[in-house]
Amino acid sequence: LRGIEIHLRSQLRAGRRTLLIVDDAQHLSLSAMEQLLALSNLRKSGHPLAQIFLLGFPEFRQRLTESPTLDALQQRIIAAHHLDAMEAVEVEPYVFHRLSKAGWNGSPSISPDAFVRLYAHSGGLPSRLNSLFSRLLLHGALEELPRITGEHVDHVVRELAEQSGAGQSSAAHSAAAGESPAMAAAAEYLTLQHRIAKLEARVAEQDDALRRMIDLLITWVDQQDEDSEAMAAMGRSATG
Repeated sequence: LRGIEIHLRSQLRAGRRTLLIVDDAQHLSLSAMEQLLALSNLRKSGHPLAQIFLLGFPEFRQRLTESPTLDALQQRIIAAHHLDAMEAVEVEPYVFHRLSKAGWNGSPSISPDAFVRLYAHSGGLPSRLNSLFSRLLLHGALEELPRITGEHVDHVVRELAEQSGAGQSSAAHSAAAGESPAMAAAAEYLTLQHRIAKLEARVAEQDDALRRMIDLLITWVDQQDEDSEAMAAMGRSATG
């Protein structure tokens, strides 16, 4: 803590302000939040050496209000805002924005009904939408889909539900599974399934090539036999 304080004071002397951003704050332990409180106590001339910005799910606010030991931390909060889930019309531009940042060139294309199903299964929550769409892109890559549709979205959701063993396709469960080991296992399953299919296709191609080679060999042998018989017949005719 003393080392952090020295660093923050040096930043202040250099004319820079420090902002500490903590994502997924709902996962912070009690001791970690007590450390944040200690950081907020670091001040110079009554002003904090660092501003702390906490991002988390609604349960984080509930933890703050229900835990008496965190009253001091809650009192330090000078502003709070609750970000509502996206509306259905916001899903498409949000997805296109993230795809464009990743270098997407329009392939695969995405049908309008896919966005309808993405919203239905994610409830408009960005974290759930991100997880679901990531798995959807994985499915599209493995299946080499030129276009992603609502049917593909439903297919991925069903597979994830089956892999998690819950047998449900609700938005809350399916999207929550996106951050679970079950979803990672589902992705691995799809990858292995795709590799097996490619290997089977390669074996089938090799079998076809082998059959064609054997057919050519048989044809060549038969032709050699016919030529030999013809030569023998000509030889007999000449000597006769």
